[in-house]
Amino acid sequence: MRLAVPVSRNDYTRLGNWVELVKHLNCVQQHEVHFIVSRSFESEVRDAKTQLDGFCSACEVHVMDHEPTRGWPLAPNIFFWHSVNFMSKNQNLPWQIVELDCLPIRSNAFDAIAVRYA
Repeated sequence: MRLAVPVSRNDYTRLGNWVELVKHLNCVQQHEVHFIVSRSFESEVRDAKTQLDGFCSACEVHVMDHEPTRGWPLAPNIFFWHSVNFMSKNQNLPWQIVELDCLPIRSNAFDAIAVRYA
């Protein structure tokens, strides 16, 4: 399963904790991680990608062409729209959005979701 992980101005501080947790649980081994980010946090997300290399089947950074700045509900909708556009490039594989405050609690957390989806 592909995990679309949006990284916004409001939650980029959670990125390090999320990466450390998924590494510790080793719960993305069979999954692709796709970070969706604006240019202003691209370097932080590229660092997170480097940390996840080898812990997941693939890891990519998708950079949005602009910064959503109007807050809720517009900014999350813009992130969702970009996530759909990036993920629709390969329609044969399922995907889900995983926000940085959505922390897995077991090593098979994403596997269980993928099985339920299938």
